[in-house]
Amino acid sequence: FFAYRAYHVLIDGAFGKKALANSHIADGAILATGASFSRHIETLLEDTVYVYELYQYEKTIFNSTYHDIITYESILGSEKKLGFTIASYTQIQLKGALTNALIKVLLEREDKPHHITFILEHPSMCFVDRFYYHKAKKRQIEIVFKQTTELLALTINPTTPVGSHIDGNLLKEKLEKRVAIPVIDVVKEYKR
Repeated sequence: FFAYRAYHVLIDGAFGKKALANSHIADGAILATGASFSRHIETLLEDTVYVYELYQYEKTIFNSTYHDIITYESILGSEKKLGFTIASYTQIQLKGALTNALIKVLLEREDKPHHITFILEHPSMCFVDRFYYHKAKKRQIEIVFKQTTELLALTINPTTPVGSHIDGNLLKEKLEKRVAIPVIDVVKEYKR
């Protein structure tokens, strides 16, 4: 990019495309949410705050011994098979994504696993939804990150492509009480 004298590059993404916010690609990110994600303000609020909070983690420096950590490049598609192997370790480092599927396998085990820490490269690799994240935390299954990306702002779009609306003012007000970054209603700002 520097060869073309581009010192600021914008990468277009969306709520479901958070992998683009990886710190290897971007120095900062703008989180986008809105009515096309959910038309229920409380669900939208809680899911957005959950993603925001994932990005607020400090870099994790972890200590390990040879016996208590295992590293996987990817576990996608092998969650059931690996669920039993993984449960015998205290620290699991994943180079790929962590999804609901593995968390669900661990939560369904009759012998409740001991404290387990998943070490992910970045919050963009965490595809565990809010529901399973909180269930896992109650069962001492923790998710930490080696790196994170600074969130610069949060944009909301209170309309959907088909014309449905939510109360953008209410959503903005609620979000501003829960996040420490600017919240911008893109529809309202665009009309100015």
